[in-house]
Amino acid sequence: MRPQQNKKMIAGLVSAVGAAVLALCLLAAGAVAAPNPGPGSDGPQSANVPYVAWVGEHVRLVVCDPAITTGDEAQVANYQVEDWSGYQSQPPTPDGDSGSSIGQIFDPGPAAFFRSSEPAHRIGESDEQEGCVATDYKSLNPGLTRIRVDIRNEGTGAIVFSHQFLVIWLTANKPTLAEAVTVHHGHMPEITLTSPTTATGIWALHDEIVWPDGTRMQGDGHYHETYEVVEGKWLIASSTLTRLRMDLTGPAS
Repeated sequence: MRPQQNKKMIAGLVSAVGAAVLALCLLAAGAVAAPNPGPGSDGPQSANVPYVAWVGEHVRLVVCDPAITTGDEAQVANYQVEDWSGYQSQPPTPDGDSGSSIGQIFDPGPAAFFRSSEPAHRIGESDEQEGCVATDYKSLNPGLTRIRVDIRNEGTGAIVFSHQFLVIWLTANKPTLAEAVTVHHGHMPEITLTSPTTATGIWALHDEIVWPDGTRMQGDGHYHETYEVVEGKWLIASSTLTRLRMDLTGPAS
């Protein structure tokens, strides 16, 4: 390839969403499943990469943002299971007695709020850190779920921050997507040479997974990538997936 400064080029992209999810499934799991780190420094908070756990495990859902406070401005967190692909009568349950059905709101209380200590959550150039909120969910059945958290001002009730989590619970004896049909598309690459041996690229993404019972997950977003020449070949140096939307629909009636 002849390098041309600030010239766009088209490169091939090979990706398999089934293999990616399977790789996540092979991660060692403890008593409380840790959040999937995802690409980049902010993990699933910016990319909405699914959390993955075994059936029966707790998954800790954590999100941080400058709008979340732990000081004088009182806030409340409302968690809600929006969609669930498993048994509709047994959706994932939070770490508490409330919110045990789809659409029911669960409030983990003030103990859910804390201040982040991670460098990625520093606010600007100051020493102040973003506020965070966390709670645990578990499921006794396999399936995919979308869980929303709304952070509200306790006095006015206004939503100051909202985030969606995507969580997958798998059975230990069948942790693959072999029974599902998966589709993964990369479109309209915008790739710019930044030097004779480095480049950056943005790819539009659409992916979809369809299970035999009609459960369907589909989403759209972008890959943000960097490339470099190694031993005369262009290779992907980094790749970050950011989501614009993620839809999950239950089994066909």
